[in-house]
Amino acid sequence: MRNSILEIFKLEDLRSPWTSRLLFLLLLLIRSFPILAPIGDTDFTAFYDWAETMLNDTEKMANATVADIPLTKGNLLFLGISFASLFLCVMASTIYSGIYIREYRMGKDDNTLPVIKTGNMIGRLFLMTLLLAVISVPAAAVSVFFIFVMVMAVPCIIMYPSCYLSGDSGIFGAAKDMIYRTRGYYLTNAKNICIILLLNWILGFIPTLIEQVSEPAAMITESFIFVFILLALARYAGIIYCRLLEHPYVPEPVGTPDNDIPDNYRD
Repeated sequence: MRNSILEIFKLEDLRSPWTSRLLFLLLLLIRSFPILAPIGDTDFTAFYDWAETMLNDTEKMANATVADIPLTKGNLLFLGISFASLFLCVMASTIYSGIYIREYRMGKDDNTLPVIKTGNMIGRLFLMTLLLAVISVPAAAVSVFFIFVMVMAVPCIIMYPSCYLSGDSGIFGAAKDMIYRTRGYYLTNAKNICIILLLNWILGFIPTLIEQVSEPAAMITESFIFVFILLALARYAGIIYCRLLEHPYVPEPVGTPDNDIPDNYRD
């Protein structure tokens, strides 16, 4: 298996490049929908003025209630659709991991692992989306109080779609396997995820520059970058999952001489 960091960004490197192209276009449309065809009220001037007042007056901030937030029903509708498009975009991107794992196994002559059918993979994606849609709200509320723990868990969480969409685990068993599979590879995952997010941060300057000329163009460019980074993360998850199965972590026994350490532990 090729291990170059550049492999993460070769999104078209599938059996059919059109698979990734069509997926990219679909995600771009989902992410751009609230921008191209906004539904609801996009005028948040009153909210921005209220927020600025709260920041400048700590006494008012201390006495403020949720009812004081100047958001119209139109504002809430727009925010709801925007968050829904973001969630669907993230979830749909995970199918890239399943596609990569499936094609990788199909291309190996000595493969002994199951090759999931495309229809089953789509069904699993639908079920996973429903489950995460249900638990995402309470999970987001809890994560506010345990933000550090959630951030530290990202290198494991990113493996969940691969464990499930590969067909190797059930929807609940995948939660256990995402931890089991990443043993010994946590720091490697964290490093590579940081590289991808660093690229996202660098590319983020492009929409800022374009915004000086055209705000809609800047928003579309931002969506383009967002989708690219999502698929890069999904491709990385697929690549590392295949590697984890081929080279599982083997802890070094206490007192084992260096020349007796298994080769996959040295990796």
